[in-house]
Amino acid sequence: MRVARTGRWRVAMVSPGWPVEHFFNGIVSYTARMKRAMEGLGARVTVLSDPVIGGFGGDIVRFDGERIYGRWPERLGHKVLRRLDVDLAVARSQGRAMGEALRRLSGECGLDVVQIPDAHGWSHYVSPASPVPVVVRLHGPWFFNEVMEEGVRPDRRYRNRVARERMGIAEAAGISSPSLAVLEATREYYGLELAGARVIATPIDPLGEGDLWRGSGDGPRRVVFVGRFDRHKGGDLVIEAFARVAERREDVRLLFVGPDRGVETARWGWLGIREFMERAVPDGRIRERIEWLGRRKPGEIRELRAGSSVVVVASRWENFANTLLESVIAGCPTVASRTGGLSEIVEHERNGLLCESGSVESLADEMGRLLDDVGLARELGSRALADALDRYSPERAAREHLAFYEAVAR
Repeated sequence: MRVARTGRWRVAMVSPGWPVEHFFNGIVSYTARMKRAMEGLGARVTVLSDPVIGGFGGDIVRFDGERIYGRWPERLGHKVLRRLDVDLAVARSQGRAMGEALRRLSGECGLDVVQIPDAHGWSHYVSPASPVPVVVRLHGPWFFNEVMEEGVRPDRRYRNRVARERMGIAEAAGISSPSLAVLEATREYYGLELAGARVIATPIDPLGEGDLWRGSGDGPRRVVFVGRFDRHKGGDLVIEAFARVAERREDVRLLFVGPDRGVETARWGWLGIREFMERAVPDGRIRERIEWLGRRKPGEIRELRAGSSVVVVASRWENFANTLLESVIAGCPTVASRTGGLSEIVEHERNGLLCESGSVESLADEMGRLLDDVGLARELGSRALADALDRYSPERAAREHLAFYEAVAR
């Protein structure tokens, strides 16, 4: 491992897809922002990704991580592949492919450090072969993300992935985390000290004037939710809370943006979003004021937030949600769950409101406060924007990352 570095930083960052325009994924968005910001400070940043859409070369390198699937006949089916724990073989193949790409890249142009997501325990396979220090970024980890879904049990596949991620984290030269909450949870769950680990907030790009919050105006008041319909992101909570809010406010609408993953309920079993609305919101007049928009392009989402009355982030657990950062950087009045890194972004009654995680009643109460008090909504949104510009600028995050890499190299 190199002790000192000369010249500008040469960094490799692993991303689960590239470019950002083609992937609805927080890690890809983070990688794109960090690449641009670190290059603005003079660093050279190469992205290692698989898949890559639209060609690669230069500062975009594709590693052949999907080749393992070619060994398994399609007729085996998903259930059989799951029982065989093909994830283990895929993770091993991907990690080795990354290591090969890093060795080639280091030999061709030199490297100082490589940063890898904690996902799948990739760093466990990369670290022994890497010619430079491996830094792991705690975007997950799987031990709390997977169990957010009801019906998921810690089977062999789950335990294997968690074990691989633990080994990858333990063997890394350095650990960075978007939030203190996820860092402490990782230390406690795995029993690792992780001395020298550093909390570096995920950055967010500032918006133009036209994308900043302006409110609903004279039209219907709008509650906007951006996220999957599943238990993890709390889409079910949002719909039930909105139904309570709408009982006393006839001019309020809910705009639900995101894919339908379904929710396992104790009362009705597994339901998609439309079936859930039929069961959870029996009043058809209220149900008509819920609009499920599915996936939308980033520009459309920015427009929806700018014209909202309230933005809601209702995750039952979250690391450092991009959707919350996107709300506060727009200056939106926001209600977020008091969980994980969300409560490190939102300070209750200062730059937003916090509700109790998993509580329909608490979420409905806080949504109602902002809907009924435009002055409070405007005040909290203004402070949220000022905080976001100061705390989460890409340049600030880039400087903190490069200083961290320097400490790891020493």
